[in-house]
Amino acid sequence: MFVAEPKGMSPDLPRATILDLLATPVNPRQLPWSQGLQSYPLLLDHKGAIRVRNSDKKSNRTVIAADRNGNILVFNCADRFFTLFDFAQFLKGSKFDIDSALNLDGGTEAQLMVKTKDFEYLSPGSWENSIGNLWDLEAYRLPTVVGVFPRRE
Repeated sequence: MFVAEPKGMSPDLPRATILDLLATPVNPRQLPWSQGLQSYPLLLDHKGAIRVRNSDKKSNRTVIAADRNGNILVFNCADRFFTLFDFAQFLKGSKFDIDSALNLDGGTEAQLMVKTKDFEYLSPGSWENSIGNLWDLEAYRLPTVVGVFPRRE
């Protein structure tokens, strides 16, 4: 479970982190964070163990991860490049020093939009199939999103 924005119960709580619900079962009504997102599966746990089985199912992927410095990282591959196991292996072997990584979604739902004053990126960038016809965009609009915005202190 990805959680963020501690309610002020403890000054040493991270502002955002990933909870391993197998290692630490939680009651969602008693979380010390005001924001939470539960997803499945956990790709990597804090011990570096890969928590998904190997398969041949490649898909677009969006993964949220926490590194050992407390940074939150979002990874997205716009093409059918990784299986979940391959993505976990990639993250484990990377120089990102990943503490834990959580799969958010795969397939057409694995979208990412980054928009700042000076930069914009949309993945998948194009909804064209191999024939070149546009797909029905309405069928791929998501009812739920995770938003990250500058903190106003």
